Amino acid sequence: MQRFFFFILLFVNLAVHAQDIDVQHYRFELTVSDENDTLFGKAVITTRLRTGVKTAALNLASVVNGKGMQVIGVQVDSVKTRFSHAADVLTVTMPAVKRPDSLYHISIQYKGVPKDGLIISKNKWGQRTFFADNWPNRAQQWIPCVDRPDDKLFQTGCCKANAALATALPARIGKKSFRSLQR
Repeated sequence: MQRFFFFILLFVNLAVHAQDIDVQHYRFELTVSDENDTLFGKAVITTRLRTGVKTAALNLASVVNGKGMQVIGVQVDSVKTRFSHAADVLTVTMPAVKRPDSLYHISIQYKGVPKDGLIISKNKWGQRTFFADNWPNRAQQWIPCVDRPDDKLFQTGCCKANAALATALPARIGKKSFRSLQR
């Protein structure tokens, strides 16, 4: 009898947390500056959709009191699409489902000053620093994503900074790979 209730609770939990989109991969291209805290970003999110899904909801902090992200444009498979961004949710209008298990590439251009998640500060020598603290759900403060602790996966990234900023990202951190560029 106890096993029966355990399975019922497990099923209900999984059903409640079922998602319309299944993100397969994230790619982030970020540009930071030594002059201000504004972040310019491009995210390419590779995802699958459940049958019948017409929109994809992603977490991304809205602008409040000058902090948060402003979405500049969204494309799905290189075609401009409609979107709305309110109350920390970016809702993207998706094309008709091609066929089950088809992959879609959602490209999002955005900018803003992170409220949390990406900590922009100075170290003890007065040098500007950028530190990401995404746990448990702070990633949405500076990158568009499905920001749930049970939905973390591979991501790749590229950080662009001016010559005055030393961009130091390890070649490999666990499952996350990064490369750094300086211009």
